[in-house]
Amino acid sequence: MDSIKNETDLILRDFLAVERTKLANQRTLLSMLRTGLYFAIVGLSLMSFKQVEMFKSLTPVFISIGIVVIAIGFYRFRKEAQKITRSYQKENA
Repeated sequence: MDSIKNETDLILRDFLAVERTKLANQRTLLSMLRTGLYFAIVGLSLMSFKQVEMFKSLTPVFISIGIVVIAIGFYRFRKEAQKITRSYQKENA
């Protein structure tokens, strides 16, 4: 009898799996945002070093890396969200 599953359990289980996947996608976006902001903050803090001119030349590099990481994060988030939506719609169709 244990091998026979109730249909509502499968539906609930699938729903919860989709919700966990969405939350994982959101966590990934937030970690990319955090990393991008760290790079940008490092770039901005390098501007405050007045003794060493070499650090000032690295400022735009770190800020650019931060912007690129944030852009990649948003791009991947949207792409994965679309995949999740399409996958869920296929299962329910």
